[in-house]
Amino acid sequence: MESNHIIKYDDCCACGACASQCHADAITLVPDSRGNLFPKVDETACINCGMCKSVCPCNSKISGTDTFLKTFIGYYEDEDTTILSSSGGIFAAIAKHILEEGGAVFGAAAVYENNKLLIKHIRIENDSELKKIQGSKYVHSLTQEVFSEVRDLLTSGRTVLFSGTSCQVMALRTFLGKDYKQLYTVDLVCHGVPENLLLDAYISYLEHKWKCRIIDIAFRNKKAPSFATTKDSYVLTLKCENIKTGSTETRYIEKYKSAYYKLFLSRACYRENCYSCPYATLDKPSDITLGDFRPTASEYETMVLSKDKVYSSILVHTKKGEALLSSIPGQTIPLIEISQDKMREHHYNLVRPSVISPEGKRLAKMYQTTGFSGLQFYVDIYGTVKRIMKKM
Repeated sequence: MESNHIIKYDDCCACGACASQCHADAITLVPDSRGNLFPKVDETACINCGMCKSVCPCNSKISGTDTFLKTFIGYYEDEDTTILSSSGGIFAAIAKHILEEGGAVFGAAAVYENNKLLIKHIRIENDSELKKIQGSKYVHSLTQEVFSEVRDLLTSGRTVLFSGTSCQVMALRTFLGKDYKQLYTVDLVCHGVPENLLLDAYISYLEHKWKCRIIDIAFRNKKAPSFATTKDSYVLTLKCENIKTGSTETRYIEKYKSAYYKLFLSRACYRENCYSCPYATLDKPSDITLGDFRPTASEYETMVLSKDKVYSSILVHTKKGEALLSSIPGQTIPLIEISQDKMREHHYNLVRPSVISPEGKRLAKMYQTTGFSGLQFYVDIYGTVKRIMKKM
């Protein structure tokens, strides 16, 4: 069986469900000429059972959850936990509740292993590990290693919370093949994701430039020095290890100074399937969808919102999701219900998939020609000129 018999190239989300389900171990995810992961089938090992195609979320007949939908904004009251979250900390509140009830939580984490930093899904079992999976990861997270683990826990009767992009949640559902009452899923309002290989290239560029090893990364940081004045948490935070001494230091790169962020925010270099994402809608395969909610000046007044708080968008798709949200004790998550139209106004990716911007096309072409060294040089010059023009 050839790999294009599983799914068309432009539709594949590299979830790894096919590889996880293959009993013949005939499928691996490998980068193609564009740098995108895609399933490769070893035809000498393939037994033509068709299981890979049956679990592919893009081939699945499983529809969205149901017609139930409630939309809110809110935040988590625990500021010590929320400070590590990208927005209002709702995922952290839900995860803590699941952990306190003896459940397991799966989410994307930055993992340094085999002298390499990558983003992949991991399982956590206690509150002290929660920080590993908090915060948005603006890169494709590898999930195929955890699907079987989730199934084993559910089969044993454990409660599981799985968080990821919509396609990853759908992949888990198709892999499992049936609903489990003790499985809860959370996805996010997703713009699209670049591959780990793009992040690899950026990290390699920085390591060469700074003469260090980068052993940890965060894409949003409310503790960054600039957040106090700008209230903008889009700051790359990098933990760097000195090659000679082994000492570590933390470095910050604000979004407008980062070549990687310039690509991401201009919607360039995403996986091809992201530009035709079927989940760029209010209808999601999860129990709960989360995102950033940035109130307008008038909304602060009409909705009586505090400017000291950072808010999350919350879309509840199932009654199970509603029950989970309401089961969190006390007034831990103050909620304000808003209309679906208002939610769409704040998230264009609930209306349509991302489209690469004109600037993104230029930046992508520049990156393909010069790599991150040339692209960063352009970003530095552009930023300097822009600041001079602003002063003038």
